[in-house]
Amino acid sequence: MTKIFCIPGREEKLPDFFENFLLPNGVEIGGFEIIGQFAKLDFNKQINAINSQITENYWHKNNVLIGRSFGSWIILNSLLALDKPFPGPVILISSVLGHGGVHGFQFTAPGDKRFWNEVRKLTRPMAHKIMLIHAVDDEQCPHELATKLAKNDAIKLFSMESGGHSVGKTLSDLIIVETILQLLENNNKLVY
Repeated sequence: MTKIFCIPGREEKLPDFFENFLLPNGVEIGGFEIIGQFAKLDFNKQINAINSQITENYWHKNNVLIGRSFGSWIILNSLLALDKPFPGPVILISSVLGHGGVHGFQFTAPGDKRFWNEVRKLTRPMAHKIMLIHAVDDEQCPHELATKLAKNDAIKLFSMESGGHSVGKTLSDLIIVETILQLLENNNKLVY
């Protein structure tokens, strides 16, 4: 059985994320929503909770990690905290990548400086393969950060010309749906 561990963006719900997406038989979905008690946890406690779930219940080459927006940021930081690469594929959509802003509002995500310092020193991949899907016109997280992160050999950047930070808010974007179906139908081998 294939399992998908997903963390959508802040205040987004798993059922909404997978709305209108017909999963093949035998695929189980789990994860966290950044809502309620989980949203109130300290960032490091969120990372610990996710690492616990990933290592205990999803650590297999046939399982897939999916994150969107701030969910991607938490997954990236969780992968960085592990002592070995996640064995399966990871799909990160419209990722928060530490800092950015929109319409004059600037933000810095928890762990921004630490993350980028660790990525610079990283000598191993964070996962077997990571697909980073990011819109060139993302108004919250600059595309340049996605390009910078994709310098890691295990990370492949797929740039979308438009869609802003809403890319992947639901699995309606064709490239995302095709990628996930490809993974589920081809023994979870991410081909790019």
